[in-house]
Amino acid sequence: MLIGNALYLRDPVGLPRLRGPGADVAALYEALTDPAVGLFDPDGVEALLDRPAQELHERLERFFIEEATRDDTLLLYYSGHGKIDLNGRLHLCALDSQTSRLHSTSLRYAADIEALIDQSPARSIVTVIDSCHSGAFRGDVAVTATGRGRCVMASAGADQLVRDEVRPDGPSPFTAAFADGLRLAESSGHLTTQELYHYIERDLRSAGVSRPQFRFDGEGSITLARRDTARAPEEPIAAGTPELRPAGLVETPEPAPADFEFPAARDQVSDLLRRSLRAALDEPDEEDEVPATAYLFFLRAGPLDERWCAEVLTAMPRGELKEAAVEGYVQGLAALDGDLPPHLTALFKERPFGMTARIAAARGLGEDRSRLATDLLGSAREEIEHVGGDRFELRGLTTLLIALLSAHDPRFAAMVDPEAFPPQLLSATRTAFPERERWYANLVAGLRRALRKVPAASRAETAAETGVRLAPLLPTVALEFLAPDDDLLPDGAFDGETVHDLAAAAAAIHRKHPALAYRLLKVAGRRTDGDTDPDDMLGALLIQFEHSDPADSKLHDLLLHEVELLVTESDGVGFWLVQHHAETLSSTLPWISERLFQLDPDDSRTISSIEEACQRAATVDVEAARRMASAAERMAVSIPKRKARNRAKVGVVRAYAAFSLSDALRVAAGMHQGDNWISVALQYAATIIGKRAPEQIDALIAGLPATENPDRFLSSVVQGIAEADPHRALELVPRLGDPVDRSAALVEVVKALAPSAPGAAADIARSIEDPYYRGQALRKAAICLAATEPAAAEAAARQIPDDPSTLDHKIIVLASLAGRLKSPKRILAVLSEAERLLDMLPDDEMAKAEAARSVGEVHAVFDPAKAARLFASAERYARAIEDDHEYYRSAQLADLMIAWAAVAPARSEDLARRIPTDWTRFDSHVEDAGLAMAHLDPRRAERMLHLMQDEGRRVQASSRLAEKLSRTSTARAERIAMSLPHGRTKALTLLTVAEALCSSTPPP
Repeated sequence: MLIGNALYLRDPVGLPRLRGPGADVAALYEALTDPAVGLFDPDGVEALLDRPAQELHERLERFFIEEATRDDTLLLYYSGHGKIDLNGRLHLCALDSQTSRLHSTSLRYAADIEALIDQSPARSIVTVIDSCHSGAFRGDVAVTATGRGRCVMASAGADQLVRDEVRPDGPSPFTAAFADGLRLAESSGHLTTQELYHYIERDLRSAGVSRPQFRFDGEGSITLARRDTARAPEEPIAAGTPELRPAGLVETPEPAPADFEFPAARDQVSDLLRRSLRAALDEPDEEDEVPATAYLFFLRAGPLDERWCAEVLTAMPRGELKEAAVEGYVQGLAALDGDLPPHLTALFKERPFGMTARIAAARGLGEDRSRLATDLLGSAREEIEHVGGDRFELRGLTTLLIALLSAHDPRFAAMVDPEAFPPQLLSATRTAFPERERWYANLVAGLRRALRKVPAASRAETAAETGVRLAPLLPTVALEFLAPDDDLLPDGAFDGETVHDLAAAAAAIHRKHPALAYRLLKVAGRRTDGDTDPDDMLGALLIQFEHSDPADSKLHDLLLHEVELLVTESDGVGFWLVQHHAETLSSTLPWISERLFQLDPDDSRTISSIEEACQRAATVDVEAARRMASAAERMAVSIPKRKARNRAKVGVVRAYAAFSLSDALRVAAGMHQGDNWISVALQYAATIIGKRAPEQIDALIAGLPATENPDRFLSSVVQGIAEADPHRALELVPRLGDPVDRSAALVEVVKALAPSAPGAAADIARSIEDPYYRGQALRKAAICLAATEPAAAEAAARQIPDDPSTLDHKIIVLASLAGRLKSPKRILAVLSEAERLLDMLPDDEMAKAEAARSVGEVHAVFDPAKAARLFASAERYARAIEDDHEYYRSAQLADLMIAWAAVAPARSEDLARRIPTDWTRFDSHVEDAGLAMAHLDPRRAERMLHLMQDEGRRVQASSRLAEKLSRTSTARAERIAMSLPHGRTKALTLLTVAEALCSSTPPP
């Protein structure tokens, strides 16, 4: 018998509502009846949620005495509030319990439960209590014993409190460990209560929560779970060498050792860090990303184990990797409160990374420690004269120069990465280097001197890197490094630079030296003949338009020429990039947008993009906007199929509406009147004109195409105006003669008005004549009211007509409202009304499925059993949706898959296997479902995520699952992290597990 009590209706102050009990009961039910390990038949497990004390007394008597036999193993579980009276006796609270009347309104453990146990014929009885003070069942004891008889496990000592679960969908730490132990705890035979207790105690000790309690009286052994050693191990979830693991996961092999020896791990945290760093250094497909990953690793790992990370840095050979590691390590430690660790002083003085370390420390120090940051940068001034001929020293000096420029000039500050040059770093630089011109000259001179000291073999590469970094801010200085003899450095000197940085440098120096800029672009372009994707180069070029001077036509011509060459080599991604940047540039460089649109051979894609571009371009260059709209019109006219042609013409109307009402009306009038496309086009046009040129609304109405029904197009116009100006639309509504047209227009007015004035919107909604439209409007108003005025929202929801066409709206609004209410009585009352209406819904399977699921999702927090019944009904309706609507059937089943995850993960997994994997949103819904069941059934959650079709997305989802579990089940989170492929994701996931372990471990 599993008892969970979350609600306490008669004493909500003394016994506040809990989040965990419903999930606790569901998690334990799944584990006890799991076909793989469970010994309990599902029909033999009774789950009781939020029941009054008298009912529980009666059920317990039947459970222990009337229905029990000598050979039974009985398990009683309770999750809820536990209270002790003045005599130290434990009371388990029920739905109607009151703290002022515990003796008569609760379950007394000694007088009620133990008395029934004493009279029970069953020889093996286990009692499990997950509540505050649960250790008061017979004093605060922790006995080591095994045997057939009577066993009690409790989540805390007699004087200890137990934390409620903070998430509405997860079990408590104790129950999660109990359920996990039933599945995962090791045993030489079947799992006994003692073995399970040891597993729970170890798991909770690592999580830093209350120590569980155990008591046993008897002989032999009480078995709670099956361990079938003869069965074949289940197929591992992750790819790799098969190896049986408790969670069904296979740890991916360790990568080859790095070119230096890692220090030994001293404890669990340093072992996790060691594994994480190995994963970070093993990115064979992304070698350029390894230093960036190392920076992120040491930024987070340093504060966790400062000493181990320092040992790694000592062992690490000089190079790009060590520079990134030092930068991350110093910045991470500087961000901690208190003084900087003394050993950092050595790093500040160590060459060649001393300058980089000082800047990193200043970046990590908060604004409240600006004095220390200023002192660090001030000490760097003394090093400028003594920088040696090492590219890492030049890199630090270059960073300091960029910080100086950005600190004193907002234009430069807008051009740099705000994470690399945050406000506190710029502020400290400004204070440490108050005389901009003087220190600018010193730093540039220091760079020139340092470059002359660089060995000849690496001088070109060092000059190339320095010049590329400086080009966007100081193109003239950059040319000294990029073209020391007025000729570009050899192509090989730029091998270490990205195509984006090369394109940015070329754009920056173009005015100063067009020929060199062209050659630099060619150097970047030749990368596409090797490993670089042409789309990377295309994107790098297109970004340069956004940073260019609008008057620099020569640069624009150069960039356009290179884009035109590259786009012919690109796939669909390249055309998408062109369209995206064409839209973005339309508000600043509309003539460039016009040229870019001409590169895409897909007319429908181009027309769609031109709609938005024309609206932006009209504020800058009307003629350019007109040329783009005219081009879109020519494309639309050439489309052979009428439906597709009219859809395209809607876009053309939107494009013209931004600057030419007469052309918009002309195109609309030329569309086929037998279709609804004219109305759609006019509604869009009215919205645009209402926002951009409201003085033309009367002209729009006067110029509407002639039609037999004068209200037909006017209604569309009023609905479009409502989105831009609901008050103006409200003035126009009386001009509509048809009540249905008036109602439809008023719905749009309510939709536009509700977010800012929900009360006024609700008043308008009540006045709508047509019941269907009145229901739509009241739904919108009620949802907007719910956040601030729940009583008014409930009143509006109840005024939605009980009409077959609006019942589903009413049910969904009531369910949404119930989820926002705080009073348990009001919640239950609103949900009861929603359930009553469910039986009145017409024969529309889609509406029934959505409504039943909406009500069930709210019940899942309070009454999982009732939620399960509603979800089952919703699933039945969804399966009945006809094959002609297969997409919508899959959508309903996918939403139900997520809903089931919080109540019955097994049903969720079953649904996942029935939904077509080629459905467009399959992976996103499976991921949501897997994460939703994470704390309820983590083992099944892992299995769910491995149903995802996209491997990259599956890896990211598994990483999120490990991070979600890291606070409650560190061991499981670690196993999931270790099953990920080597690289940045695995490294950072293991770091998250290490951080969780540190936060849950009390300091020595």
